Amino acid sequence: MPMRPRDQLVVDHLHIVGAATAYVASRITHVSRDDLASAGAFALVRAAEKFDASLGVPFGAFARARVNCCLLYTSDAADE
Repeated sequence: MPMRPRDQLVVDHLHIVGAATAYVASRITHVSRDDLASAGAFALVRAAEKFDASLGVPFGAFARARVNCCLLYTSDAADE
């Protein structure tokens, strides 16, 4: 069964979540790496749903910004 375009975007850019998770996890200790990876994967799926190629922004750049923001929010929310 062929993948839908959104699913293919997620699979092709999953490395963004791994890199962002490793970066954030190396700097904070109060949130588990698994929780960060989970939040990052969810943000990547949401980015694929919201992406509009007609705006001229590459998906990788769009997704990286959304994943990074989500991980920062997750680490801040854990502080409360």
